[in-house]
Amino acid sequence: MTEPIAPNPHSPYADADPEARHLLPSPIFFPEARPGVLAVAACLRMAVVPEEPLRDVNGLPDGVFPPGMCNACIEAFYAESRGERYRDDRPPTVCSECGSRTRHDGLCALCRQEKHDAWWPTRGEQPGGDPLAYGPTGIPCGCGKDAHSNLVPCQPDPAGEQPAVDARPYTDADLRAEAVRQLSAHGPGITPEQSYSAMLDAHIASTRDEDSGPTWSEALSAPELAAPADAVHALIKGAADVADWGVRLGADELTPSNEHVITINAGVRPFARLHFAFAPGMDEEMRTALVKGVGGTIDDALAEVDEEDVDEPGDSDSDVFDLISTIAGRLQDATDSGEYHAVCLIADLANGRTTVAEARTELADIEFGHV
Repeated sequence: MTEPIAPNPHSPYADADPEARHLLPSPIFFPEARPGVLAVAACLRMAVVPEEPLRDVNGLPDGVFPPGMCNACIEAFYAESRGERYRDDRPPTVCSECGSRTRHDGLCALCRQEKHDAWWPTRGEQPGGDPLAYGPTGIPCGCGKDAHSNLVPCQPDPAGEQPAVDARPYTDADLRAEAVRQLSAHGPGITPEQSYSAMLDAHIASTRDEDSGPTWSEALSAPELAAPADAVHALIKGAADVADWGVRLGADELTPSNEHVITINAGVRPFARLHFAFAPGMDEEMRTALVKGVGGTIDDALAEVDEEDVDEPGDSDSDVFDLISTIAGRLQDATDSGEYHAVCLIADLANGRTTVAEARTELADIEFGHV
């Protein structure tokens, strides 16, 4: 008779069945399964990677799994082999740590991983007990389980049944939106495994309607999710560090705008991009005038670079841009009517209605209010 296989190692932050051994889908590991890591199992719950080498079960006939295996993992394995998608039927809740939507009993997969990573090195020092205990200390809710963890009870799914989705129900914009979400919530140090876990219960941005629409794990199987998770992590890893800009904008009480951006392309790729931030009280008309003024000046300057007769008399590009920079520097925290006069100067410069010398004289007479 086949010996029962030992369960996965214990962790208070694992939510997979602690009495069973779980299948660990290889695509979630980048590039390999590390012992002691809290990972997403085939049953879409969290289990600890064991110390002993993992065995490949692909290609094995039915009935080969030893006693002690998680039945839900086996069901998911055979569903994938038939080209079907295994669904996690647990009702969603809200993560008590980060507030994200999750099916992991009140603590999302990523927060579980972060807490597990902090707990794992100290596991031998713990007096015992489980902060996420089930059973008598859990919360019964009538969902069929004895009790949920002591974080939050199970909640009904407000979205109801989710419609079937296409094989690739996401766009490049969705990948960028997910990277922004993860970077904002968890910082640039997130690991590939954590990126994968963070996507499980997150909505796909382009298909979300308020709090409904499919999550990544509802739209994609475990192997299918590996590619977008890898792409999201690559976007996070390659993200520019704009922390200094963000702090300065906040200190000046300026709000970045996603609607006002000037991108200068060279072929198929941009070589420069201007982002704008405005004082909260600046109206839309003035914002548009400022952006158009700067954009017009850039267009004129770039057009002059392409002209063959570069010796034609007039203001140099450097003089124009130096003055634009001076005006913008004084304008960034101005709050009174002086800013309107300054915008007019930018527009006049951009359209050739004034010279650099005339604009400098006029700028000297403008009074800016500051806070």
